[in-house]
Parts: sequence; C-alpha cells; structure tokens
Amino acid sequence: METLIDIGNFLITPYNWFLIFLIAIGISAIIFFHELGHFLVARWCGVRCDKFYVGFGKPLFKFQWGETEYGLGMIPLGGYVKMLGQDDNPAKAAEEMERAKTGEGPALDPRSYLAKSVPQRMAIISAGVIMNVIFAFVVASTTYYAFGVNYQPSIVGAIEPGDAAWKKGLRVGDRIVKIGDKDMRKFRDLRAAISLGNIENGIVMKIERPGPNGPVVLEKTVYPDRTGQAPMIGIGSPQTNMLLDIEDEPPIRPDTSADRATPPLAAGDRIIEVNDLEVGTYKNLHDVLAENPDDPLTFTVARGDETVEIKIGPNPFKELGLVMKWGKITAIQDGSPAAEMTPDGGTRLREGDLILGVDGKRVNGENGERPIDPLKFSDYLRRRGSDTVQIEVQRNGERKTVDLQLQPVAVIETPLGSGSPLSAASLGIAYEVFNSVESVVEGSPAARAGLKPGDQIEWVQIVPTEAGKDYEERYSIEPLEFDDDHLNWPFFAHSRLQLARGDSKVRIQPKGRDPVDLDIALASDWHNPDRGLRMQPLQKTRTAKSFTDALVLGAGETWEQLTLIYRGLHAIGRGQVSAKSIHSPIGIANIAFQFAEGGWSTYLIFLTLLSANLAVINFLPIPILDGGHMVFLAYEGIRGKPPSERVMVGAMYAGLAFLLSVMLFAVMLDVGIIARD
Repeated sequence: METLIDIGNFLITPYNWFLIFLIAIGISAIIFFHELGHFLVARWCGVRCDKFYVGFGKPLFKFQWGETEYGLGMIPLGGYVKMLGQDDNPAKAAEEMERAKTGEGPALDPRSYLAKSVPQRMAIISAGVIMNVIFAFVVASTTYYAFGVNYQPSIVGAIEPGDAAWKKGLRVGDRIVKIGDKDMRKFRDLRAAISLGNIENGIVMKIERPGPNGPVVLEKTVYPDRTGQAPMIGIGSPQTNMLLDIEDEPPIRPDTSADRATPPLAAGDRIIEVNDLEVGTYKNLHDVLAENPDDPLTFTVARGDETVEIKIGPNPFKELGLVMKWGKITAIQDGSPAAEMTPDGGTRLREGDLILGVDGKRVNGENGERPIDPLKFSDYLRRRGSDTVQIEVQRNGERKTVDLQLQPVAVIETPLGSGSPLSAASLGIAYEVFNSVESVVEGSPAARAGLKPGDQIEWVQIVPTEAGKDYEERYSIEPLEFDDDHLNWPFFAHSRLQLARGDSKVRIQPKGRDPVDLDIALASDWHNPDRGLRMQPLQKTRTAKSFTDALVLGAGETWEQLTLIYRGLHAIGRGQVSAKSIHSPIGIANIAFQFAEGGWSTYLIFLTLLSANLAVINFLPIPILDGGHMVFLAYEGIRGKPPSERVMVGAMYAGLAFLLSVMLFAVMLDVGIIARD
C-alpha cells in the first residue's frame, strides 16, 4: 500500500531538511532549464524578454541585467519568461494581431513575440520541452558516468498465488530476459512492459531458469490480470541471500525462530550454507527453507571477515484458533496434477470447483470430525509427498470425486497482497477463503474470546503494546476489511498476522456484536518456512565504461522515460491502466523523497524521469500548455490567421478546467480522500 510521508515526524531531522532542499534544487533546475529554452530561442529570434523568473509567489530576490529582470520566486513549482507582446490570454493576442494587420493604431513592435513568424514562434514554444529532453539526457549520461545507475534485475523474487505468473508456472529465481522482441534487464522495465503491453494476446516471455547443468531456456505466454491500478502478473522483486541491512529496518521479524537464533543473527549477515548445503543465491535459500520447514537448521553466515554457525529452529505459524470457510477454486496451474486433461476436454480440477472433502473426510467437519483448515491444506498435502489423494468437489451443482497424484514441490506460498487467494502447490490450485467462521478450536484465543461458528468477521486490527508500537506502525496496524469484495483472510493470516509481535492483541469485529480482543497463539504442528528472515533486495549497478558509453546509456535512459510516460498516458486513455495511478505534486514530493534517500544515483535518475515527464506532459495538445499553443500556431500557419477569439477563449477555459479537475483528482488520491485500490 502506498503511504505518504508523516510530516510531523519527517520535519524533525536535519537530514530530512537537507533532502527537502535537494529536491527543491532539483525541481528548480528542471524548471530553470525549461524556461531557459524559451528565453534563449526567444532572444535568438530577436524577441525582447522583459522577465525571466523561476518559481512563483513573492520574489526571494530579483535583479535587472540589461533589458531583462531576473528573479526567484518563493514556490519552486513553476516559472515563466515574459516576452514583449506575449499575452497569457491567446484571445487577446489574436485580437492584437488582427488589429495590427488592419493598420489601425500602432504597428506591432518588431521585437514583439507576436511580430515573429509562425515557425519562429513554434521554435520559441517548443524550446522549453526540447531543453527538458536535453537536461534529462545530460543528467542521465552524467549519472551513468560518475556514479553508475542502481537497478534491480528482472529476476522473480516471489510469486502471488493464483495470479498470471503462478498460473503459467513461473518460479522464484526465474530470470525474464525478453518480452516480445525487447530485452529485459531491469525489474522496473519488466513491470512497465507487462502493464503497457498487449494484454489481450498475452505477454510472450523468454525465461532462463536456473538448473544443475546451467540455465534452462523457456518461453511462456502470460496473460496479465486486470486487478488493481495496472495489469500485473503477480511477481515480487528479487532478493539476495543476505539479511536486510537498511537503517531502521529490522533484519528479522520479532517473536520468530530467527529472533531466537543462537547466536543472534545480525543485519548484513550473508547466508552461505544451510546444513552444509551451499547457498549462493536467494533461490537456493528459498528452496532449502521450503523443503525443510519442520526441521532445525544450521546456518553458516559470513559476517565481516569471519564465518559464524547459527542454529535456527522451526518457526511456528501465529494463529488465533479460527477455522474459516472454504471458497471456490480460482485458478489452475499449468502442468500441475489439477491441470491434467480429462476425456471431456476439461481439467481434473477446474475454476469454480468447491472442495467438499479430502480422502473421504468432509472439509466442514460433518459427522463430528474436525474440519480441515483451508490455511493448513497446502502443508497437509506437502507432508503427503507423491501420494494419491481423493478430492471431492462440487461442480455446477453436482458432486464429483477426483483421484490425483500429488507433485512433491517445495515453495514458500505466501499471499503478497490483499485479496489474494491461497495456493496448494502439490495440487496446483488456488482457492478462496471466506471471512465466515466454520469452527473454533477448543481452548484457543478465539474460543476464549467467545467467537463461534457462523460468525462473520467484518474487520481485523493488530493492536500493539506500547513496546511494539513503533514496529507495528511500520508494518500497518490499520483495520483490514473483509466482505465479498475483500477476500482478505489469507493475506491477514499468512502475512499481516505473521508480522505482528507476539505480545500484540488482535481486535476482531464479528458482525452484529462488539469487537473482541484475542491473544496470539503459536501452532504446534504448522511451521512458517521463512523462519522470520528478512532478506536484502538484490541490486546491481550499471556504470558507463567510457564517455561514449555514458552518452549511449544516457540516451537510452532518456528515451525509455519519454516513451514510458507517453505509453502510460495512452494506456490510461484506453482504460488499460487506471487513472488512479496518477500523482499530484504531493505524491511526486513523496516519491522524490524516496528517490533522494537512495543516494545520488537514484536522485539524479529521478530528475531524469521528472524532466522527461514534464517534457511529454507539457507538450500534450491541451490549451494553456505548450502543446496547446503549438496546436494554435499550427492552425494559424495553415489558415494564415489565428483562431477566432470565441474558439480561443472556449479552448482555454476547457483546458484550464480539465487540468484543474485532474489536479484535484490527483490531490484527493494522494491525501486518501479517494482510495487508490
């Protein structure tokens, strides 16, 4: 979930003030070069420039140099060049030009903007945008040459159960090397190619999958899901085999087996072996953790110049004693037991099937049996290895029984976002879990709180103790909503609850009753394979090998940003990407701060992105923007006269109304008045 900066806490540190200053300087530089473009070309065309200002509001300072007054406004979010004869109202300018042509009254000053030819005025108007492109190119090239550009490679770090990538069998560690005919290097480019690609016909991916004898090359056509702000395939960014080493971010989750490790783990520890098995990548670590969730493990970590052996026991899942109601199967994974074809041309299990029983035992606990917990179903199947199981389902109102041989796979199956289903890798299915209580485990926190079968849970909230408040606030203590449109129980139970400290309370709102507070319990026979480890994101740095290489890389980066914003706007226009993905200056400031925190490289690349965005947006054919002025000039060039005053005024008001509406909508999104999801 996107969150804006907490201003109250943000402004208390000198470092944050420095970042604010840095961001203001960067934005001012972009605006300065934009206006400098207008100014230089205007002077080159012989136009007198009366004022050249960066920023709005009361001038912080100003001075006269020659015929031009230069100044810096208090608010660094704009700027302007005031040229002789230029009127902010194009209708008046058109009227003045028509008057001058009649010969009535004084003629236009030859140094006036209006006295210049259409090609000259086009050059003046377009110069700001061109300068923004040049600025982006210079900054990007300089960054590649002086610092190198950090990026996350296009490697899969996690898979969202039931999403498009999961359906096609992508795995942690897969490197996506190409989409269509375009090479993929950066994870951000991968996300853009997916969101803005041809989702109707599918995204064709070339994949390299690590294998014992080298990478195996695969090709898969993935159909992005249209949930959320933009089409996605449900993958997480890559990680390393090193524990998180970021200021103010704990490398392990509290009250987990990793938190109780002997000797203690430390930020920056690099895991090189687990039970004498070499671990060189996050994929290796993921696999060994997924294969051994129930066993104590010995980790060998590199810490500075020494190696340390650390024992970590199994990590019990945190639970409440609630068994929730099963929902229908939402997705079938390609190549899985569930996807095997039947004589009628369908698959063994199908989307829409409702699981009623397993091996003759009803999942809802009929006949006095203990219900099968949908949260623990995948773990139950994992323990069965390659056994054959009998699954009873309800399909189109009929009951059917299907025998399936399980596939012994080991993956960490964790819902990455709200609304995600659960998956059972051994079968290759994803299924819903409802917020309706099927049963309550005797003696559990839920039983002690008085929760009963049939209770509908409306929302859940983690309530921290004072000692854990800072930690819980970092990982969200906002209520999590449940209803038919928010099937969030898997996300809560597998993600939100596992992040909570053990001394926290869980506040649950049953429908029609007062909220109740529950303690957090630890499962006795169900273990979380990740053991509470938090791993460092995988980052690489691309540095120019020469000045020429820097220019090539800078040009590529600039072109990528220019085309990205254009393709993004086009996708919003045709409804492929939600308009809720836009940001106001408030949101842009928040993003700028995050980039600035990452160091000079990410800060300068953000300026490249922002300058390229300004170039494209400012050249859109919307009246009052430079692109709108270009449309008016093109009309004048073709017709030999400017549009009528009525047309100009109407267009200007329409353009202004449109931009103000978009800005208001973006502000409401950024401050939370309108939800982005």
